[in-house]
Amino acid sequence: MSDVSHPQLCFAVCEAADYLRISRALLYKLIRQGRIQTVKIGKRTIVRGAELERFLDQQQAA
Repeated sequence: MSDVSHPQLCFAVCEAADYLRISRALLYKLIRQGRIQTVKIGKRTIVRGAELERFLDQQQAA
């Protein structure tokens, strides 16, 4: 099955950083600044795929 037809719904922080091609430290900074929203599930911090797309779209417009 192709990833194109089924986009990833959520990412762990390290996966989200890899997806954006940035360091985990920079991703955590963006999260602290409120520029990227996360979801906490227990102790895990999850970033929604749609949130990463929104962030990228916002960066392109800036």
